[in-house]
Amino acid sequence: MSNDTRRTARPTLSENITLFVSSLQNCQTLKTKLLHSVLTSPAFVRAGYYCKIWNTFHSSSIHSFDPSIQ
Repeated sequence: MSNDTRRTARPTLSENITLFVSSLQNCQTLKTKLLHSVLTSPAFVRAGYYCKIWNTFHSSSIHSFDPSIQ
């Protein structure tokens, strides 16, 4: 019993690493969910569509002016 309380008070290095990795994975899952909800929102989809058009136009104009970029 006393051994258990000491162990919970001071986790071993491997326990700390496991805890750290699992918290990183949780954070990654949360970020992925958040990113997905942002990316699928209509306003962002619309903005991405305009951005894609702009990038296409912009890259084609660069290619026509600078022959070194192929």
